[in-house]
Amino acid sequence: LLHRDLKTPISLLPIRRYDEQSRRSNNCSINSILPDTHGGVAVLDLYATWCGPCKQIAPYVHKKNKESGIPLISIDVDKAGDLAAKYQIEAMPTFLVVKSKWNNVIDRVVGGGQGNVDKVYNKAIQSK
Repeated sequence: LLHRDLKTPISLLPIRRYDEQSRRSNNCSINSILPDTHGGVAVLDLYATWCGPCKQIAPYVHKKNKESGIPLISIDVDKAGDLAAKYQIEAMPTFLVVKSKWNNVIDRVVGGGQGNVDKVYNKAIQSK
């Protein structure tokens, strides 16, 4: 699947990965993270900058990321519309657990409550 403007595979589009050590997000691609880290498991946080619940839950998501060591990939749906469409994102925040390949979704949770974040990270840990 190609991004219609860039003529680039969606799996190679730049996204943001949160790095707990530097407390910053860095540009990367989903495929650059999955093959060799944590059994190929990562949590995707699909959010929008204007989304109140996304902003509220973000500190808790980063806390769970630090505790679990599972890679966190944050995707702004307004900047990665093709990827959001491929994942069929209809509400934010949406959390996905992916394994080995960007399109191998093994869990999906919609909504920003702490229970939802816990559920996603528990599934990611079990799937390593």
